[in-house]
Amino acid sequence: WRFGRVRLMAPFGRAMRIARLRLTRIGTRSASGDIELFDDSGASVAALSECWFRRVELSRSGSLDNRVLRVDLVAAPLYETPAPGIFDRIGEILARQADRTNTDAEKSSERALLFDAMTASIAYRAVAAIVDPEVSFTMDALVDAGAILPETAPLFEHLLRLVERFDAAAESEAGWRLAANHDLPDVAAIWRLLLAEAPELVAELALVATAAEELPALLRDGLRQSEPAPLPMAEHLVQASPVSAAAFEHIRETLTEIAAAWPAERPLRVLEIGADGAMTRRLIEALAQTGAPLAYCATHPDAQQAARVAGAIKSQAGATANRWSPVDDDDALGNSCFDVILSFQALSRLQLGADALSRLRERLAPGGLLLAAETEPNPLWALAFGRYRGWWRHEANGGEASPLRHGDAWCRDLALAGFMTPGSLAIGAGPWPLSVLWARAPAQQQPANTLAPEVSS
Repeated sequence: WRFGRVRLMAPFGRAMRIARLRLTRIGTRSASGDIELFDDSGASVAALSECWFRRVELSRSGSLDNRVLRVDLVAAPLYETPAPGIFDRIGEILARQADRTNTDAEKSSERALLFDAMTASIAYRAVAAIVDPEVSFTMDALVDAGAILPETAPLFEHLLRLVERFDAAAESEAGWRLAANHDLPDVAAIWRLLLAEAPELVAELALVATAAEELPALLRDGLRQSEPAPLPMAEHLVQASPVSAAAFEHIRETLTEIAAAWPAERPLRVLEIGADGAMTRRLIEALAQTGAPLAYCATHPDAQQAARVAGAIKSQAGATANRWSPVDDDDALGNSCFDVILSFQALSRLQLGADALSRLRERLAPGGLLLAAETEPNPLWALAFGRYRGWWRHEANGGEASPLRHGDAWCRDLALAGFMTPGSLAIGAGPWPLSVLWARAPAQQQPANTLAPEVSS
């Protein structure tokens, strides 16, 4: 039915003796996989990736020409065609969508303040369970005394910084001091108020309540092991909370507008990193409705999660799933390049540094688009995810230990990684901040820069 890419290895003309098939998708009427062909010595002769097969009824009565596979020479481009003009209007498209969705910014800002105050009260309680108020201390002294563990020190310092914002703690040359008197609100009262006024924030409230119970013992005994699969409330926070839902709509509408304007003679090649099965399936279904030819590759660095994604999109034509990460950049994707690279809160969750961002840029076709929705630093996510090992970047210093970054910081990092004209747009739809990011690959790919070009927001 269709081959995504065919590679022939020199020397040419060798007889093929062994074939290896790796199935990537099995449906009721179609299947896809990768094929490798080898000679007598076991050396690779050819590699055929993204091979699609469709079930057909065979008839013995037809002519031989209708019952056998034929190989024909077809014209193929010798170089990547220029990126479509719609990529030049991405900032304008996203800004138009933001004007439609940011209709209740005042209420969102009020709830964000209430959440910050509530999480600060939880942080104060956790810190006060370790040290007494009005007593000076240092982080190193607490670790040496066994009051907290080295692995919990970044979380403990984040809690102190949060309490400091509400004047309930102060840092000086002698160290930290927790205030005995403060104006932090009662946690239970704020929790009940938010539940009554905004029941759609059930994931945020459930995660805050869990953190309030766990934090004191967690700081002394150590962070929790990372879960093999997202917990239900954490998954709901990332996928279906009001902020995440608004960001998803921005991404979905932008992609469908791109697909609607996409040239009919070329497939829209999309690479999603850190993919989630349910959201990925919804994106592919929306793109399919545009009628644009689609080659969608969903990836995740975890093999089990990649398998779950494959199961969720197995019925979608033109979609495949692979275990792959830009951190390792193994050969799972071969030499494939893409028109759009998509991240839904994956740049932060996968903790992509400068090298990984540069590898992402190299995966884009000339002029290609990176489109991402990324959570900005906030106390809710620190309490929800900072309780797990692998969240804090131990090579960072101070408040930079969190993998979350502001939109402007992402733009600087993308520019340093060689992306062109990066931009960001804040989404004001709930109690924690999120930005939609975009950036372009150069018209001619080049190494990463050491000085960042101008960014837009």
